[in-house]
Amino acid sequence: MDSDSAFQALRSEIKAALKQIQADGSEVFLKGNYDDAKKLADRAEQLEGFLKNLNQMQREWKGLMTQPALPGMVAGKRRKASRVMPRLKTHAKYFRVPILRALLEMGGSGKTAAVVDRVGEMLTGRLNDYDHEKLASGHELRWRNTAGWVRNTMKNEGLISGQSSNGIWEITPAGIEYLKIQED
Repeated sequence: MDSDSAFQALRSEIKAALKQIQADGSEVFLKGNYDDAKKLADRAEQLEGFLKNLNQMQREWKGLMTQPALPGMVAGKRRKASRVMPRLKTHAKYFRVPILRALLEMGGSGKTAAVVDRVGEMLTGRLNDYDHEKLASGHELRWRNTAGWVRNTMKNEGLISGQSSNGIWEITPAGIEYLKIQED
């Protein structure tokens, strides 16, 4: 996962937590439990402060990564180039929302091929010629492979179930919440 995706994933979790605290706070306030409502409001304030700090940390991180580490070094050269030039293929972040949206359209789950086909339809106009080339193995189109890797990342983040049957992708409640936040 690249740093922008990591910051975005954390930002999404914080926003989801804030929405939950808001809902819980409203409920306890309506019940007249003002002490708990105050505690939840304080917690929300802490999370909002953390979110501001996170945004600042992301800006600082980007600044650090564009500066040379030592005199004479080229800025931004942190590691060897990967086999796939990152700018050639469509970035993985563009697959996240279409995958979740496709799963919702399919009632919450679907067979891998059907989900990936729908994602391809949603990404029409964004996928480039390089994405439509076969991998070196010759077995799969690059964009379909990227969709599979993004699904795996979202499974590790809890947005897609890791418990569903083999060949079935299934959105989780956290995935539904993430999608709502992204589409707001």
